[in-house]
Amino acid sequence: MRKGWELIAFKNLSVKIGDGLHGTPKYDPKGDYFFINGNNLNNGIIEIKEDTKRVNYEEYNKHYKELTSNTVLVSINGTLGKVAFYNNEPIILGKSACYINLKNGIVKSYIKYHIQSPMFFETMAKESTGATIKNFSLKSMREYRIPIPSLLEQKQIVAILDQVFVAIDQAKANIQQNIDNAKELFQSASNNLFLNAQVSSDVLPIEKVCNQIFAGGDAPKGNFSKEKTNKYKIPIIANAVKDNGLYGYTDHARVTFPAVTVAARGSGTGHTEIRLEPFLPIVRLIVLVPDQELINLTFLYYSIKNLEIMRSGSAIPQLTVPMFKEHSIPVPKLAEQIEIVQKLEELVLKRDSLISAYQVKQASLDQFKKSILQRAFSGALSTSSVTTPTSSVEEMAQDYSVAAEPKAEYGGK
Repeated sequence: MRKGWELIAFKNLSVKIGDGLHGTPKYDPKGDYFFINGNNLNNGIIEIKEDTKRVNYEEYNKHYKELTSNTVLVSINGTLGKVAFYNNEPIILGKSACYINLKNGIVKSYIKYHIQSPMFFETMAKESTGATIKNFSLKSMREYRIPIPSLLEQKQIVAILDQVFVAIDQAKANIQQNIDNAKELFQSASNNLFLNAQVSSDVLPIEKVCNQIFAGGDAPKGNFSKEKTNKYKIPIIANAVKDNGLYGYTDHARVTFPAVTVAARGSGTGHTEIRLEPFLPIVRLIVLVPDQELINLTFLYYSIKNLEIMRSGSAIPQLTVPMFKEHSIPVPKLAEQIEIVQKLEELVLKRDSLISAYQVKQASLDQFKKSILQRAFSGALSTSSVTTPTSSVEEMAQDYSVAAEPKAEYGGK
């Protein structure tokens, strides 16, 4: 820490530190006030969402906390360390939102950046309690000591960090645009392959090329295990992306032939997988068992993923068996299907390689951001010391701004 700086506890930097309501207020969908928790705090801003609960004035008055223009809000329960400023929003707080009413002479953006730093997150990780839902206590918040320079230095550090982070965020936005472009270009190339196949082959209803299309039933209540055992060896597959939908194991299979499964509801709606081993589908997981004399398993998989209903994303809250049965797909000869599959898998490799490379660049920018914050709060950051990094980040932003770059990788225009 630089000479002249002091380590000062939050309790000595603030007029008051507290949290919100430990309970549930009486909601009023027509109320003018919003019930805010830690998940509403995001990089300096209180996010009031469409599903944010409302309360009326009576409830607001009952749970009122005095917040000021010097208030910093921090999430201390569940997702830790999210931070926002109070700007006269009509809100009441829940227990996961801690408020810190700073004294005069403390730059609140300096506090925000410190809360986002590795130093603060390390302390939160060490001192938070709870196995599943983490909690950082008000006592720990009040006792936490933060390096405080003069008011002038606080402002200088904030100005430097603002400049650097704008460049980093722009570079990350450009990278994300390139990732999105890679996905779009793959989808466009995939669409073209199926359109070409449609011109030169039969177009058949999906149910005509499948021996079975059905949805999974209820989860077994007794004869199953969460772990694989000698008795329970058959995978139970549910609507989920995590663990490839694995729910547990049982002793009997409903599907004994290679199949394609589609998650029909929940956050993973549309997630599609090829299943080669016998399994038991549950919770309305959609199963398509191909007639392999008519259609190649992997070709069916890509055909399903290319359906318009599968490309609608979250716009479709739920998929059903009738939805699939009412759609048709091009069905060329088996040899041509295999050729199309080979082309698609080459495209997938190129797409995934591009995305992986961009994700590495994103991770390097995140790491650079952490290192800048570490330097800032150890006293090693100054206008002269950050000139080169700032310039290099701005150059990175320019380098990553060529959003159409993946086109060359696909050989498209």
